[in-house]
Amino acid sequence: MLSKFKKKYFIVVLILFFAHCNSDEEIKDSFTVSNLEYGSVERIEANSLIRKIDERFITPVDISLSKDFLIIIDASMNPAVHVLNRDDLNYQHSFGREGRGPGEFLSTWSITSIDLNKNNIGVYDNILSRFSSFDIEIEFDSINIVNGQLINLDSSEGRPVNVTLLNNNTLVGTGFFQEKRVRYFNLDGSIKKSVGDLPLVESKNSNFSFFTGNRRFPDNILQHAYQSKIESRPDGHFFAIATRHANLIEIYNHPGEKVVEIRDIINTVPKIDIINVQGNSVLNQGVEDFHFGYIDLKVSDSKIYGLFSGRKNADGNAYLGNEIHIFNWEGELLKILELNEYLIAIEVDEVASMIYGIEHYPGLSVNIYDFTGIN
Repeated sequence: MLSKFKKKYFIVVLILFFAHCNSDEEIKDSFTVSNLEYGSVERIEANSLIRKIDERFITPVDISLSKDFLIIIDASMNPAVHVLNRDDLNYQHSFGREGRGPGEFLSTWSITSIDLNKNNIGVYDNILSRFSSFDIEIEFDSINIVNGQLINLDSSEGRPVNVTLLNNNTLVGTGFFQEKRVRYFNLDGSIKKSVGDLPLVESKNSNFSFFTGNRRFPDNILQHAYQSKIESRPDGHFFAIATRHANLIEIYNHPGEKVVEIRDIINTVPKIDIINVQGNSVLNQGVEDFHFGYIDLKVSDSKIYGLFSGRKNADGNAYLGNEIHIFNWEGELLKILELNEYLIAIEVDEVASMIYGIEHYPGLSVNIYDFTGIN
């Protein structure tokens, strides 16, 4: 029979065991693989209804909807955030001058809708590692911008690059982290947890000096190779990650378990070349066979929309997408929309059956596409 001391010791060990088994560190990915089969999927040509050319824009990089407006961020403009009418794309307002204060930016990287029933948006600055929310208020015939929450994310263990709200108390992001694929943040900016194993890459530098015993690259090279767009489902139960340099989309559930991996056989992982620049090992993005996969990503409660390139540098305009792949949340590829233009970003309005796109080639414009009956 156990003594009192042994009983207490046994109970403590048991508690620690179950606590360890249920900890965030013990999340293991057990996911379904959905192989992309492009040839068996219906392809539909989508023509632009409106192409709005506005000479104010220099380098527009992302786009998002609010209740009344279409919001665009331009990486080369000061101010950086631009407000357009949803219906006719007429220019209305701009805000977000260069700086470090509230409502200011050094590098606008991504924008997200916080509440489509309101004119409430979030903008992420990847240099400041800061997520800022704004309310766009309509006062008579003028627009007023109200600064909301300002969240400085902890970047001590690697810089977040793409960030979005998962729910009312959590942000998720991908970036140049020292470990793991995805980072969860509290609304005070502190790190909640990190999930998802760093994947491998294929390299032309098979004798590269930074190879380790398990043929892994340094984390900064891996994270750069796997730079991604991240979007959360409106209900907060899932989020998706689309990889820029591979034909790969990953779906995670709210706790951080990967549940689906959408990939093709040939370009599942980035194929990279590494060069030495002033003593630092960096990803060589200029080689002709450098591949581009999913350029942008938007999601709804029922669908995932991936702006797809599938081309290499040698093919021209590889960093732009001219196809939109439509998936369900089980990872099934439902349809492919073929575009006549090359886009860098998209936004989707399922209710109005419209897709908005930022065109970079052959011209620089904001486009609206009708996909009535397609979805």
